[in-house]
Amino acid sequence: MHDKISGFIRILLVELDDLEHDIRDLMTEYEAKHNSDIITNYVFFENLALSQRELFGIDGFLSDIKSINPQDIKSIDQLVENLSRLLHERVSLNGLPKAIELMVGRKIEKVKTYINQ
Repeated sequence: MHDKISGFIRILLVELDDLEHDIRDLMTEYEAKHNSDIITNYVFFENLALSQRELFGIDGFLSDIKSINPQDIKSIDQLVENLSRLLHERVSLNGLPKAIELMVGRKIEKVKTYINQ
């Protein structure tokens, strides 16, 4: 079971890295639209600030994940519950965008489905 849990964590780290890249790609797109006068300064800076806060939250959650000892976890379900709780606490306590819970939650469910196949 511990191999499955370690595998889950490794895959989730890759998925979250991918999510961070997607957010950075969006930031690049926002900049291109701003430079082409497709979006206003206000919209550009609001989008940029939101994206930076999302990256900040995901980075913090990555640290939380890396601190988990797979030996302390008894099942995939327990791991998912712990991760969901940690994520919710990080978002709530730091006033981060709720979208982080949705985006990261989907990644957690994706990995859970893959591991349980």
